[in-house]
Amino acid sequence: MKVYAKYVLLMLLVVSVVVAFGKPKVHRVTEGTDVISAAYESAEAGDIIELTTSGGHYLETDTLKIKKSITIRGAAGLEEKPVFASAAGRAIELRENASLWLKDFKLTGMVDDGVTDAKDSTEYGIRVKSKVNEDQYKLVCDNVHFDYFIHGKYEAEGLDFYSQGYTIRLDDTAPIASELRFENCIFTRAGKYVLRARAPYAPPAQFERLILNNCTVAEIGNKGVLGDQFRAEAFPSDTVPPAEIIVNHCTFANNNDDAITFTGGGIVKVTNSIFKNLDSPIYADRAIMKHCDTINVGANVMEDTENSVVENISGQDPEFADPDNWDFTVGQFFDVTGNDGLIVGDLRWVDRSIHSISTDIEENSRPGEYQLAQNYPNPFNPVTNIAYALPEQTHVQIAIYNMLGQKVATLVDKVQQSGKHTFQWNARSDHGNRLSSGIYFYRLSTPNYSKTRKMILMK
Repeated sequence: MKVYAKYVLLMLLVVSVVVAFGKPKVHRVTEGTDVISAAYESAEAGDIIELTTSGGHYLETDTLKIKKSITIRGAAGLEEKPVFASAAGRAIELRENASLWLKDFKLTGMVDDGVTDAKDSTEYGIRVKSKVNEDQYKLVCDNVHFDYFIHGKYEAEGLDFYSQGYTIRLDDTAPIASELRFENCIFTRAGKYVLRARAPYAPPAQFERLILNNCTVAEIGNKGVLGDQFRAEAFPSDTVPPAEIIVNHCTFANNNDDAITFTGGGIVKVTNSIFKNLDSPIYADRAIMKHCDTINVGANVMEDTENSVVENISGQDPEFADPDNWDFTVGQFFDVTGNDGLIVGDLRWVDRSIHSISTDIEENSRPGEYQLAQNYPNPFNPVTNIAYALPEQTHVQIAIYNMLGQKVATLVDKVQQSGKHTFQWNARSDHGNRLSSGIYFYRLSTPNYSKTRKMILMK
């Protein structure tokens, strides 16, 4: 028994040590110069660097060289995204098969508002360099705004000089990524490419899967230089399956050349997206493009059309609110919906006060009672649908509350006709702020009825 007791105590000690050292440490930093690199130097693999200043300016004077897997994120609940600005021309290098998770901040090559063409020397935002072994890595970004990565100097305005500039570049000898995922991200002002993944000597692609979900890509290609937004090459074999690029609910606007170029045997799958003012949405050997809206573009799929599937393509102009200032809110009459019943494109550009999809019911099929359905999907990120039924014309309020009982958003507050109604909510407060993960409650209230249900926002 004594031996057994010692064994149990030893195991408990081992477990406690594993728990204590297995939990990532959060390094919280306020705005300043080179504070992110300083936090990285003191961090262990798996730790988190958290930027805590709302709208704070985090200037890095040298390239941040990542050699251990780490997370960099903005703190929850900030009114404005912190800004990670690189004055080095090369913001982040990912080395030695390290993985990187980025969340809730802006990464930019513009160090101040006075940047001119003569100072356009930001070569890339993230560069993945040579591998040290065959281990795969991950690059996962959520709610990150990548802006201004332009490389090339101009002596005079209008001089047609060849320009480079990559938001993300995977070197020829970079390790293979098991996952490249971008959720709720915005990509603006890259000199040539948002992502460049090249495999010049016919190895397999440099990633197994590239996923873009609910993202916006705008103003790619500098001073007339053609710039594909996402360009990659893949060379599958008998032992290497074809790589995939999967795009869902994205908005591509005002870009030079093609949106997605993927040659060498990979496949592109695009659904529920908007393409406006560019060359072709897809240039690929194989492509599936369904439930999209295209306006002022070339052919929907270029290259090998025999191996491509193109279905349910609309040509309705989304009439963006102010695209010159990156406001791609769709117009009030834009009603193109995808295979999930939601408005196509980046769902953050859907004005919820306009696109509350409502359908009146015929008199003989009017619902006999008030109903509030469970939201769908649930859990959700970033958009969910709330359906309800009214047996009569009445004043309706639908409000969202947090766990403390505080009202964070009012979705509906008006008189509505009897019938079934559906509201699409984008997880933002009345002030337009993106709400953090957690449990929320939505309540339907009328003079004669009230009901509350629970939903989960998961990021």
